[in-house]
Amino acid sequence: MEMINCSRCEVKMPELRLTKFGYDFCVNCSTEKPKKAINITGGSGDHTYNTIQVVTSEQYDSFKRQEKLNSKVKFGDAESKTS
Repeated sequence: MEMINCSRCEVKMPELRLTKFGYDFCVNCSTEKPKKAINITGGSGDHTYNTIQVVTSEQYDSFKRQEKLNSKVKFGDAESKTS
């Protein structure tokens, strides 16, 4: 694998990162945050499937907070109260 110097820190990085993706800096110098994935199961019975949704770190954290809140709610146990 051909290596070139990062334009920011001078550490060796794959030349392919520049030629194929257009980045002249290494992964360590990148300001982009890592992406995360949310597992999704859909369908029912014999027609179930799994997929993922790729999201930003902020979207993932928001999803996890909402998922935690939803786990505290008991559906079907609500009683109507009349005054």
